[in-house]
Amino acid sequence: MRKVSSLVFGLGVFLFFWLVLPYHLRFHEQFQFFRFGKDYFMDTVLHPEGFSFYLGGFFTQFFLYPWAGALIIALLLVLMQRLVARISYGVPGRVAGRVPGSAHSSAPGSTPGNTFWYPLTFLPSAFLWLLLCNENYMISAVVALLLALWAVDLYQSAGKRKSRIAVFYILQPVLFFLAGGTVLIFTACFLYLEAFRRGCTDAGSTDAESTNSGSTNPESPNPGNTGSQTVCPETTGSGNTSRWKAYALRVIPSVALVFLYPLVARLFCQYPYEKLLGGIHFYRYYYFSYPMQYIAWALAAAVPLLCRLIPSPGTGRLNRLNPAPKPDRLHRLIPASGPGRGSRIVSAVLWVLITAGTVVGLCRFAGLDKERLFGYDILVYEEEWEDVLQRAQKDPPGTSIEMVAVNLALWKTGRLETDLFHYPQQGPEGLMLPFRRDFVTPLMMSEVYLHLGMVNSAQRNAYDAMEAIPDFQKSARCYKRLAQTNIINGHYLVARSYLEQLSKTLFYRKWAHETVQYLGNDERPEDEEHIAEHPLYGRIRRIRYRDEMLFSPQGLNAMLDVLYRDNRENTMAYAYMLAYTLLAKDLERFADYITLEYPAGSDKPLPVPYQEALVLYWVQNHSSLEGIPWNISGDIRKKLNDFTAAYQQFAGGRPERALKKDFGKTYWYYVFFTKI
Repeated sequence: MRKVSSLVFGLGVFLFFWLVLPYHLRFHEQFQFFRFGKDYFMDTVLHPEGFSFYLGGFFTQFFLYPWAGALIIALLLVLMQRLVARISYGVPGRVAGRVPGSAHSSAPGSTPGNTFWYPLTFLPSAFLWLLLCNENYMISAVVALLLALWAVDLYQSAGKRKSRIAVFYILQPVLFFLAGGTVLIFTACFLYLEAFRRGCTDAGSTDAESTNSGSTNPESPNPGNTGSQTVCPETTGSGNTSRWKAYALRVIPSVALVFLYPLVARLFCQYPYEKLLGGIHFYRYYYFSYPMQYIAWALAAAVPLLCRLIPSPGTGRLNRLNPAPKPDRLHRLIPASGPGRGSRIVSAVLWVLITAGTVVGLCRFAGLDKERLFGYDILVYEEEWEDVLQRAQKDPPGTSIEMVAVNLALWKTGRLETDLFHYPQQGPEGLMLPFRRDFVTPLMMSEVYLHLGMVNSAQRNAYDAMEAIPDFQKSARCYKRLAQTNIINGHYLVARSYLEQLSKTLFYRKWAHETVQYLGNDERPEDEEHIAEHPLYGRIRRIRYRDEMLFSPQGLNAMLDVLYRDNRENTMAYAYMLAYTLLAKDLERFADYITLEYPAGSDKPLPVPYQEALVLYWVQNHSSLEGIPWNISGDIRKKLNDFTAAYQQFAGGRPERALKKDFGKTYWYYVFFTKI
């Protein structure tokens, strides 16, 4: 039953991240840059917490495939639950206990937990599941917590007292170096596990002599068996005091050392004391703490203690810290009591509460709005244009950055000029976002600028995005973009340096090796003809700026005008220029730009949004459509009359609601009812 519950939990985690938050995983992957090689390994691990960060990066690279990332997270969280259960029940060799009454049914001197509380062992993993819904909570934090629990398990299985204490004091500094602040969990577990191991025998007796042979077994047919536990016989005051003094001598140095390690580390690494103790790489925003993670730490340390201290239903008292041993012969003669009805009810209630709490927490912390944003970004990066538009049809975009993705997809599918107002436009920012000081927006705009032929702007945005990553990491996606822009600009040595780093990765190596072939080598020069024929590099080279341009966020339409006039082949620049003026409601400039491709008196058919804009521009200065120089269809003329009549009918009220059904996809509706 216990293994089945762990399997069900892992399956739930896997399906959730694979089906509900797959783009959260892709978000993690694109803002790390794990590389194989000695240099990266040494640079990463030679500082406190570096090893857990290295392992976290190793796992994160597989998030490029959401199913693989979901599987890794599920395995890590299940492993954590099993480790917590193992620590709670003090069983060496496996999570499940041995048959009660056997010679090795529990760790030496341990007090196993009551298996009625077995559902509590899922609490740390379930809480981490919620934390991982935050796209800035790093997988290295999970790895570090696992390392701490693994160290507790090693200490617990060490055997006799002297070897056990030696193992702890060896593991404590090692764990601090490998996993940083999670050494606090290791130390906290050591404090109460040693208290439980404070045996009832004389000071000179060994821990093996005080072994509790009657441990409970979470996997046994009688999982509620706690009847074999007895209280320690009363001892003299002096004997009890001497044992507590011995306990204090064993554990007090561990408390002092755990706060001393960060001070020593600061002599070699320039990190603040609170980051060394609280986590350097556990949260993406380096300068901000994430207090929620410390709840997970507290749960990981407290659950084994609770399982040992909380009494079985019906006993009415807490378990003592020093259970008395029973001879093996008595276990064979006195059968263990089975779980009662109250015990089963308590376990069932715990299962329901933990499951319900997890579901409610996932609904609260899932971050589906961010998942939608990440989805648009990844689909644009992978040039899945039809998928972008299908997503917009099912779940209309709610932010400017999402509209940037939709408008780019409209152009790439040949529908920008006709379907521009079939989607909830939000002004010019929904076409070309101004620069923002974050590490997400510049990546989206880098995609737009590259396809427009504004190569230097695409390169600058990719570089700025990478440098804005809050935890100072590099980005494989940005390295790839920087290699592309430098190839287009002819900076082959710079491009080669980016490709060399990408060739050290697992999933970008193939692309890097294929791309570096365009750059030639010492014996063969760059293959300019091959680059010119490339579907991306060659096309962008032909449509980019011919002369240097000073980027102006306030004059994007003018920059698009220059880009189009430099090369009339760049039809995307022309379409974006017209769309920008339409979204800015600048009809004067639109009427000026439209003549570049649709001169007055031409019979060339105009897209419907262009006709709607031109008739609105005309009637603002004329009493009727008489004499309009553009080819306006009869349907547009009739529709304008209908819109005017309906607007006048609802004047003074809220006409946008009444007009949305018939005119919601027209440019007129956008002009009158959309605030920019």
